[in-house]
Amino acid sequence: MITRLGGTDPDLAKALRVTRKTINEWKLQHTAFRDAIKEGKDYTDSGVVESLLERALGSEFISEVHEKPMTYMGKPIIDPKTGEVLIDRTIKTSKIPPETAACIFWLCNRRKLDWVHVNRIEVTGKGGEPVKTEHKIAVTDYAEIARILVDAGVFQLPSEGDADPAPDKILPS
Repeated sequence: MITRLGGTDPDLAKALRVTRKTINEWKLQHTAFRDAIKEGKDYTDSGVVESLLERALGSEFISEVHEKPMTYMGKPIIDPKTGEVLIDRTIKTSKIPPETAACIFWLCNRRKLDWVHVNRIEVTGKGGEPVKTEHKIAVTDYAEIARILVDAGVFQLPSEGDADPAPDKILPS
């Protein structure tokens, strides 16, 4: 099944030429269908977990095998019980060290309380002082700010002829 190969519900819908909504409806209506999808996804997920664990812990594998017939004075040595030539087999193993990223990923997901992945950035100004900020607004921006405040009902523009508007003209009533 598609899910056993890592496919998702949208992949399954595409393969069956139906919508994702139809897949969801079938899962609700047919427990065998739902269980088959879950089993396929679980199979794939467990393989990924196993691979991730192997990357996190490191691994060892057989990298080379050399075989040659055993000889004595240039002649092959024969096993008296089987009549076969005895083989000298040399096996070389190689190690893959643990991968740091896999370790971090595993621990952040399995030991969430101990391994929270958070980036903290501290910014200070010159000589460790607080950062000084300066905000400059262009004169044309004041008109835009006033329009936003008027539209929000926070501010009323004075009428023509009002030299000094009363507080009730500036603040909403």
